[in-house]
Amino acid sequence: MKQSSAIFEQQWQQARALLGAGKTLEAIAFFETAASGLHPAASFNLGCLHLFALIDEADKKRGVDLIQQAANLGHGGALYQLAMLEFNKPTKEPNWQYANECLRESAKLNHPTALRSLAIHWSRADDHALLELGTLCLEHAARGGDIISLALLMHRLYDGIGCEKNIFRASAINTLLMQSVLTLDAPVAPIPAHFAQALQMAELPELPLPQLQSSQRSVAKEIISESPWICIVENVINQEESYLVQYTGAPHLRPSITAAPDGQRVQIELRTSFDMMLEEMLEDINILLMQRRMADIVDTTPAYSEFLQLLRYQNGQEYRPHRDYLPPSLITPLEEGGAGQRESTVIIYLNDVQNGGETEFIELDKKIAPKMGRVLAFKNLHEDGSPDTRTLHAGLPVKSGTKWIATMWIHQGVFRK
Repeated sequence: MKQSSAIFEQQWQQARALLGAGKTLEAIAFFETAASGLHPAASFNLGCLHLFALIDEADKKRGVDLIQQAANLGHGGALYQLAMLEFNKPTKEPNWQYANECLRESAKLNHPTALRSLAIHWSRADDHALLELGTLCLEHAARGGDIISLALLMHRLYDGIGCEKNIFRASAINTLLMQSVLTLDAPVAPIPAHFAQALQMAELPELPLPQLQSSQRSVAKEIISESPWICIVENVINQEESYLVQYTGAPHLRPSITAAPDGQRVQIELRTSFDMMLEEMLEDINILLMQRRMADIVDTTPAYSEFLQLLRYQNGQEYRPHRDYLPPSLITPLEEGGAGQRESTVIIYLNDVQNGGETEFIELDKKIAPKMGRVLAFKNLHEDGSPDTRTLHAGLPVKSGTKWIATMWIHQGVFRK
């Protein structure tokens, strides 16, 4: 049996090497052999290749089956992915209990992303013991190689969240992260990076079952306009969730493009920001839950939305007057099996802006100022489904500082198939 296990391990290692060399087709055969021998990581890797359509003739159902197989074999990443799959369902009420159990089991296996997800989830709880446990989870996730966990830990050390304030170590971590792909401000005192490591780290205790459904709260909507319908909601996310979105997306930012009247995607002076799409391979549980809270404001789920778009506007950058509904050439109607038109827009502001950067509805003479955690939601269509031209709006120039936002464009039908 040990000899067979060693053979399947070798097959998996060979598959990974081939995949890293860009020889995907050759890698598949080795993944298949190792997965047939119930190798957990091979089952998971092959499942993800199918699930995310990274290979020709990908079979999503087979991908899910392989990930389930890996989870049954005790693979932490597979357990985490099962929770993600549950939250990605179009239903407004996924199986919270099942997802919570998958997440905890993944974290118990020291899967770094699961540990980070628990820490961020517990940052929303009014419980100091859970905050402390979350900080310990971040320590273990960072030790497991998760750079975002290390960045979040740095902020907690600076501010004394779930731990004693330790500006010395936080600055050392900051110095270390300056050499990474993350975008950070330089530390005030450039402490050498070798002081970033924890002198002592407690072992993780028995982890309590997370209560992810408790983050779905009824919210107070401030109606800005009845027709077209526009509202704002405050405190939809906290600071740590904001950092998570920024750190996840920032390494992938590119100059923004927009849809021209002929349907072509082009870079023009209309839009001078940088942006990126948080597609499914970049999403984690907290980002999905954040999108569920955003989508709930317009009574839907993220399955009806394009992937979350992260945008960064620096000094002088703007998005000139435009409307969010699509030109006909970019729409696949519902009756043809498509997602239809962009019915709603939901924007979350990820930080306060020193000066400028308001969202202005030109024809309504209304401006909404950026504020961390605030959501702006509006309907792009009339009740009969026709475009509402009154939704003309602009992202005004940033006069001082940087503006970070994340946008969901929500369609009439399911977009994420």
